[in-house]
Formats: sequence, C-alpha cells, structure tokens
Amino acid sequence: MKKYLVVSVFLLLFLVACGGEEATVVPESPTEPPPTETSPPPTSTSLTPTVMPEPTDTA
Repeated sequence: MKKYLVVSVFLLLFLVACGGEEATVVPESPTEPPPTETSPPPTSTSLTPTVMPEPTDTA
C-alpha cells in the first residue's frame, strides 16, 4: 500500500514540475507551493509577449 502512495506522489510531483496544472496538489503539499508558484509566472510572461506582438503586427 505504501508503494502506491510513493508512486502517486512521484507522479504528482512530475506532473507539477512538467505542467503545473495540478493545483489540487499545492494545498496537500505545503512544501510544493513555492516552487509551483515560481514556475507558472515565467511561462505566462513568455507566452504573453509572443501573442501580443503578433496581433499588433497584423493591425
């Protein structure tokens, strides 16, 4: 039974590190909130500048 817990935790950590869409894991792991919060910002900022110039160029 313990193996299942370890596997699930590892999978959740991998998902959060790769995507970060698993917001339900943040409240469960008090040690994961900081790293998860620093990952989303960079991705959002990188996507925003790339989408902004496109529409401005067409206009």
